[in-house]
Amino acid sequence: MRGMIIAMLLFMSLPVKAESIPLIHEHGTLVVPVVINNKVTVNFTIDTGASDVSIPADVFSTLTRAGTVSQDDLLDKQSYELADGTRRSSQRFRIRSLRVGSVEVRDVVASVAPQAGILLLGQSFLSRIKSWSIDNERQVLLINESSIASPATAVPHDAKKSSGSKWTLVGESDNGELKVFFDLSTLRVNGGVRHVWAKEVSARAADADDQEIDHEIVLEAFDCQNGMERWESFTQYLTNGKVIHAAPELFPKPWSPVPPDTVVGNMMKYICAGKPR
Repeated sequence: MRGMIIAMLLFMSLPVKAESIPLIHEHGTLVVPVVINNKVTVNFTIDTGASDVSIPADVFSTLTRAGTVSQDDLLDKQSYELADGTRRSSQRFRIRSLRVGSVEVRDVVASVAPQAGILLLGQSFLSRIKSWSIDNERQVLLINESSIASPATAVPHDAKKSSGSKWTLVGESDNGELKVFFDLSTLRVNGGVRHVWAKEVSARAADADDQEIDHEIVLEAFDCQNGMERWESFTQYLTNGKVIHAAPELFPKPWSPVPPDTVVGNMMKYICAGKPR
């Protein structure tokens, strides 16, 4: 026990390397430059009291007209409580990429604020950062080197880094460019629904920014009785070592029917056939 405590103290005392992002004076407050979808840079006020990233209606309209945000990014409407206690309904949408300095978070949920409001960097971005702080003396935002926090669901294990992972090939496309593996040790059964972590490896796969993908880890749910499946978590591992977690607010995905004689069909056939023990 003493050795464990000493090891923990030594670990806690190690210096943490952080990236420094200069803050900018704007209208009497400090703001931070943020890149939206790798196309538009705007200045946000950091607001820990805002549940979501907030974009004023006029800025949202500009992003829409420029094609930076599309109809496919629109989510639901949600009621928000304002500082004066009143409530308003706001359109929510998905920002595919939000970058501060070199720190990028994918699939960030944002809401549309009233016209000519303030851009707020709220908790839908900040909660995805493991550790951050503001150095008032230097007037910089500090973000730890290990920056992107995992989703609220269990963190998928990377087969390259975890010797305990045992991946079993369960599906492959006819041309061999897509292979899907299950870690059967993670299988959980709840009635007719089975959950299992899957690894998808696709030749020549790239993300939206043409960064090469090594593999993707998905928490799959299969409704064996009704022939349906859905994703409940999703993480990309890029060949450059970058790890990108999809926003937990976007999961679980809706149930979808599984077509027969496909890779997904073979996955369902395997997981629902009673082979895993």
